[in-house]
Amino acid sequence: METDRMQVNFRIDKEMADLLDQRRVALMAELGKIPTRSEVFRIALKQYLENTPTVPSQEVKRERTRRTKK
Repeated sequence: METDRMQVNFRIDKEMADLLDQRRVALMAELGKIPTRSEVFRIALKQYLENTPTVPSQEVKRERTRRTKK
């Protein structure tokens, strides 16, 4: 079991919460239980981070600069 965890909080609207709950029920067949919302977010975030190419730090800096100049 993981012991070093960090808590992250964010808000979602009702529509997203409803979609999330539908997905939780659908995952029951695969996981053998209905996962918590937190479990679904962890699964989704892990998949996203594993399947999205990393952006070089210089590109991130440029993008932040572009956004702040608007």
